[in-house]
Amino acid sequence: MTKRRTSPFTFSDKKFRTPAGTARWAYLTKPDDKFGKLKFKINIIFDPSDPEYKEFYKKVSEFAKEYYKSMGIKFTPNQFKFFKSFRNSQDESDPDTGKPYIRLETSPKTDENGHYIPIPIYNAKKEPIKASVWGGDVVKASFSLAGWHSELGTGIKGFLNAVQLLAAQPRESRDGSSVFQEESEYDNVADAVDSFADIDEDAFDDGDEELI
Repeated sequence: MTKRRTSPFTFSDKKFRTPAGTARWAYLTKPDDKFGKLKFKINIIFDPSDPEYKEFYKKVSEFAKEYYKSMGIKFTPNQFKFFKSFRNSQDESDPDTGKPYIRLETSPKTDENGHYIPIPIYNAKKEPIKASVWGGDVVKASFSLAGWHSELGTGIKGFLNAVQLLAAQPRESRDGSSVFQEESEYDNVADAVDSFADIDEDAFDDGDEELI
């Protein structure tokens, strides 16, 4: 296994791609600043019965076994709990669905003007697109895989490179009006609406976070 070492990580020269899965917690155009660390990130939840997922799991396991062997450490299945990206055991599955998932992230880069360079997003035809990824969208992701070793232990971690958006959820679900029906018997709200004219609309602005 050819690898390049970037302390404390040892990267595989191979590029990895996930099978299709369901997106959660996607920060692809604006980095998440949780815990004071800026990161582009996405979680992808998989169907454990999917043959492509099983093959993907096998390839990730093979890399892990080789890395552990190179470090003189015996690899056992329960060591998956030390994987910073790949959650597959019962305790490490997605808390809402109980299914396995991968957590991919990378540190943001900026252009010459100091603006964040977003994660590349492609459509099903592999064409670059400008889009947002929402929770529930069907996606694949390409990533680099690295082994890590420190005084805290040993494991593997995936670094996000790009996302392919295969199927998007209906976008009207984010529009609050979609939960209402037209009510013709109520038509005396014009004066009440006018009373809000002087309110600062920015006070209700949730910003452009891509937190799903």
